Amino acid sequence: MAKNYDGVDFMWTNDGDFMLGHEGDLADTLSDPLLAIAQDVYDRCKSDQGDFFEAPLVGATISDFAGEPNNKQNGLAIKERLFQSLQSYGHIKAADISIDTFPVSASTIAASVIVRTMATRENKSSRLIQHTFVYDYGENHVISRG
Repeated sequence: MAKNYDGVDFMWTNDGDFMLGHEGDLADTLSDPLLAIAQDVYDRCKSDQGDFFEAPLVGATISDFAGEPNNKQNGLAIKERLFQSLQSYGHIKAADISIDTFPVSASTIAASVIVRTMATRENKSSRLIQHTFVYDYGENHVISRG
């Protein structure tokens, strides 16, 4: 059985800035119970461990692969790193996670990360939370594609 991923958190931009609501207060994810877990997946995959003072284990630290060759072994290692990052703190159930890595160019690899959520009293419907990340080995840069 899937974990209940209903939660409320502040909303923030992909750059980490808090968002303001329509009335000028800090915006939250109350209107979409699955948005909090979607933000969490994004943060865990794109950040390095130690980026968040209050949660030092959050982050996949893909930057460890800077300068490495774009080969099958590193693709599998990145996949495992993302998988472990999503499971740290026991926040996301392993069976709900799917990750696929694939080369984009000689120095770039992409990772498609999917978390399956089930309908609950709060969110009323199941959903696939999906982010695709593109990592450039040479520039040591991760970008998200949705």
